Formats: sequence, C-alpha cells, structure tokens
Amino acid sequence: VMYFMFRVYKERKWGDFLIFGAVLAFSQNTYVAARAIPLLVLLFAFYVLVREPRFYAANFRKILACAGVAFIVFLPMLGYIIKHPDRYMGRAKTVSILNEDTVERFYHGRYTVKERLVKNIKEHFLMFGFRGDRNARHNVPGMPVLDYITGALAVLGAAYVILRMFSPVGFVLLSGFCIFLASGIMTIESPQSLRTILLSPLMIIFAVIALKKIIDYSQEQFGRAGKISAGIMAFLLVAAAVTVNYGRYFEKYGKDPFVWAGFQTEAREIADYMENLEGDWHVMVDPVIIYSYAWEFLGRTLEFSD
Repeated sequence: VMYFMFRVYKERKWGDFLIFGAVLAFSQNTYVAARAIPLLVLLFAFYVLVREPRFYAANFRKILACAGVAFIVFLPMLGYIIKHPDRYMGRAKTVSILNEDTVERFYHGRYTVKERLVKNIKEHFLMFGFRGDRNARHNVPGMPVLDYITGALAVLGAAYVILRMFSPVGFVLLSGFCIFLASGIMTIESPQSLRTILLSPLMIIFAVIALKKIIDYSQEQFGRAGKISAGIMAFLLVAAAVTVNYGRYFEKYGKDPFVWAGFQTEAREIADYMENLEGDWHVMVDPVIIYSYAWEFLGRTLEFSD
C-alpha cells in the first residue's frame, strides 16, 4: 500500500492508481491491525492537499477510478460487515484500553485507564530493544522484538527520518510509525508485537536508511578504500543480523517450552491423531484439552460426550 501510494504521488500513472485502490482494499482482508492503514492514507492525502493542492484537480479522474476499484474489491468484506457488525468490531471492543470495564477486569483493578495508558506507551517503546512481548504465540517471552544490530540501525535511521519529517517519505514513515504503534498502545496486554505487526516493514526501512547513509558517508570521506570498507561492514552487519535471527527463530523460539504451551501443541497433536484413526474406537480426553482453542478448531468434526 505504501509503495503504490508513493508511486501515485510521484509517477501519477493510471496503472498505479488502479493497483493502489486494489491493494488498499485487499489490505482490509488481513489482520485486524490493517484497519489502521486507511488512516495513514487519509493523513497522507491531507499532507498532499497542503503541499500540492493542484494534485487533486489534475488527477481527478484517476482518483475516481482508484476509489471505484477499491470499492469493488472491498465489496465482499463490506457485505460481511453489514451482516455481522458485532463480529467485525467485537475484538476491537474487547481489547480497547479506553474501555474502563475491560481495564478493570483484565488488570484486576490495579490500574486506571490513564495509568495503564502511560505504562503502555513506555512498554511499547521499550519492546524494540529491552523487553518485548510476553505472549509466547507472538515472541520468545520477554525477548526484544529486534536484534541488537537491526535495533541500533533502526534508531539511527529513525533519527535521520525525524530530521526530514516534512518530506513526503519522512512524513509517511513517521506518521505510519505513530499510527501503527498506537494499535498496540491503545489495547490491553502490553507490549503487543502482534497488534503492532505493521511496524515490521517500517523498522527494516529505518535500518536500511541508516546502513545506506553509513555506506555513502564512508565513500565520500575515504573514496575507494571507504567503499570497500563500507561494503565489508554492511556484509558483516547483515550476516550477523541474519545469524542472530535464524538462531532465535529456529533454535530458541521453535524449542521454547512456553511457545509449545502457548500454541497448545498437545491439543493439536491429539486432535490430529484422533481424526486419522480408522474404525470404531472410543477415547478418553482430558477436559483441559477439549476446551482449548486448538481442539475447538481441529477437533470440531469429532463426536464426543461428557
């Protein structure tokens, strides 16, 4: 969405407008956090209006076509929303930090909405490099969501973007960061790396910006020697980051007992085993297994009695 939004603004070609409308509508068929994307688009539209108001008059027909494509692609989801408004909005209501009853129930009366909001802001900024999401389905419990190399580069890149916050790229990146981070801040269970999943491409973009500027600076200051040294440094940084993250995901995360329990692996294995049994059989299953999410999803075709 961001890529084609920039192409629409810079290239102003019919194809880019049509694709932008399609991918924007398609994005709303993904995870609930994607509902923040249209807010970023509207904010950038206002930015363009202030920066270059003639853009809309000059591209009026293209904008109408873009909106038409978006509407057509969004129609199936719109039909679902009309038929099931409670299901569409239900999850957002049950996790909102602005709901006093939700905060009271989830935190057992330890926080007011204001106190929890302040704590959420602090915890979400700290999740990148100090203490991350504790939910084992999202993260190795408590581990920072960025490795130290990517994290350091992302901070440097973000600082560079802040200095250019009024440029089109700077405005979108910083606005997107604030909007997508708010998707976690404004909910219970903090910090929340899943509800802030849209930050992933932004953090990588920040890191790449910093890496690119370091390489450019080395070339300008030291010529050919700087170019070679910068290339070696870039390779080592990327290699280290890949090595760290590979080990995290396939070794530490994949074998962590909390992750095993968080995904209810035993219930999944039992349901899968039972569905593949042949012939007449009876089996006794622990109620803890039967009333788990994994069992409800995978074992729903099985017949059983209390």
